[in-house]
Amino acid sequence: MLVPLSTSGVDFEGGGTAFWSEETIGADPGAATGHPPSLVVKPPAGTGLFWRGHLTHAGLPVTEGLRHVFVAGFNLRVPGAKG
Repeated sequence: MLVPLSTSGVDFEGGGTAFWSEETIGADPGAATGHPPSLVVKPPAGTGLFWRGHLTHAGLPVTEGLRHVFVAGFNLRVPGAKG
């Protein structure tokens, strides 16, 4: 989960969160290097983004200002459950 605490174009330039599709890079996340992202998002402050952790993603470099984000990860599996 990612919640931006600052806004692109106001608090910082550049940045954003990039995602690569399996159609672009296959099943190897390391293959993202050298390929442009399939999607880049720069939502306004306070917007919650949720995605499954298996998606290849990365924060892009900020070129000016400061980008603040709240990031949290969690697991929906029940301890001891099978499957």
